[in-house]
Amino acid sequence: MKKACFAQLILVLYVAAVVYVCFGHIDSDQMPLRSLFGLEADKLVHGVLFLPFSILVYYSFGSRSANVFESVGIALGLFIIGAAAAAATEYFQGFTTYRQSDIHDFYADMVGLGVSSLFVMAADISRHVKKRGRR
Repeated sequence: MKKACFAQLILVLYVAAVVYVCFGHIDSDQMPLRSLFGLEADKLVHGVLFLPFSILVYYSFGSRSANVFESVGIALGLFIIGAAAAAATEYFQGFTTYRQSDIHDFYADMVGLGVSSLFVMAADISRHVKKRGRR
């Protein structure tokens, strides 16, 4: 129970950080780094920003999967929920005067979500394999 409460607190702080980064008045001209490994720094930030989403939600609410098939479903569900959140942030940025919607930012968000959803799936499947080994 304590682990879930801690994860939920981190999730709330994470969501606040995402809202700030997505909607705060951040001057991109003051970013010291424009690219890294040939990738735009802005796109890297988007990928990293959505990387923790699936993991934090998974640990906040615990796994209720009964088998490997459900593990895949949980990971897919977390990816879809995260994709909806990422799409919403990009959509609503278009209504601000200081931000713009960018489909490439959304794609970068999807990469981060994909990686974290695969991690969740692997962790949950591993839980089932360990549980089977204890019997």
